[in-house]
Amino acid sequence: MCDSSADCKRKTCLISADLVIIIVPSVVGGVLLIAIIWIWCCCRGCKKRANKSYEYKESKKEEKNKAAREERSAERKSNRADRTNDIRAKYGIGTQKKSSMMDDQDQIA
Repeated sequence: MCDSSADCKRKTCLISADLVIIIVPSVVGGVLLIAIIWIWCCCRGCKKRANKSYEYKESKKEEKNKAAREERSAERKSNRADRTNDIRAKYGIGTQKKSSMMDDQDQIA
C-alpha cells in the first residue's frame, strides 16, 4: 500500500486507496449489522422466555385466586341455605307443606 496519497497513482500499488476507502467502511458496516441482528435475536429470545415465565406465574396465581373464590362462594351458599332453612322452620314453611299442597292440587285435577 502506498505511504501518502501523493505517491499513490492508480494501479501502481497492490491495494489502491480508492478500494480501501470503499472496502473498510463496508466491512465495518457489515460486522455492525451482523452484531446488531445477533443481539436483537438474543434479546428477543430472552424476552420470550421472560414472558412465558411471567404468564406461568400469573396463571398459577389466577388458579389460586379462583380456588379461593370458589371456596368462599360455597361457604356463602351453605350459610345462605342454613339461614333460609332456619327462616322456613321458624315460620313453619317446610317441604312437608309443599308436598301436601301438591297432593291437594293433584286431587282437584
